[in-house]
This record gives sequence, C-alpha cells and structure tokens, in this order.
Amino acid sequence: MPSLKLLPDASARPPDALLVLADSWIDNDPDSGCLHVVGELDIASAPQLQLALRQALERSRLVVLDLRDLTFIDSSGVHVIVGAVNRAREIGRRLVVVRGYPIVDRMFAAAGALDVLEPRGAGETG
Repeated sequence: MPSLKLLPDASARPPDALLVLADSWIDNDPDSGCLHVVGELDIASAPQLQLALRQALERSRLVVLDLRDLTFIDSSGVHVIVGAVNRAREIGRRLVVVRGYPIVDRMFAAAGALDVLEPRGAGETG
C-alpha cells in the first residue's frame, strides 16, 4: 500500500510547527500503521492531527502515534489524542501512544490523562 503523507505546504508554516507524517505502515500491513508527530502540538495544529488520526483509524485497526519528536503540547493537543484513543475503542480499533519528552508527559499528567500513554520501555529515555 502506498505511504500516506499528511503535510500542509511546509514553506507556509513556521519551522517549529506541527508536521504529521503517516508514512510508515507496519510490514506493509494495511491493518496497522504509524503516525509520527514532529514539532509543536497546540490549538493551531491540533485540527491537523485530529484529521490525520481520523483518517488513520478509518484505514487501520492498529495505529501507533509516535510522540518522541513532539517538543511541545498544550491542552488542545492532549484533548485531540485522548479523544482519538476513546474513539478508537468505540469503533473496535486500537491507538497506541508512544511517549515522548517529559514535558509532554507532564501535560498528560496535568490533564489526568497519563494512562493513555504506553509505559516506558526498559531502555527508553526521554
């Protein structure tokens, strides 16, 4: 299956803006894929992630949301991710959220939503 890229015109966005890349479908299996989030997730970029997550969950039964390169998140970003996790459960899909920087974890903790993040692996740092 061809890779899917959900990118706005990069030249029109500031360099620290959110870019969502959905270019990694696990073992060429259309039932699982990965969204890699880079940059900042805030009220301006949250709709982009919401759309990308909706499309990924329509396409695949398992979606991995990789936050390891997310440098900032605000409450609107947490809201989008928690909503997508809940929506995935409702429709019989799974959204796995890979932890990123501690500042991202702290925002999830402040929102009482730390449980949506995957536990850190033994060798994982962040």
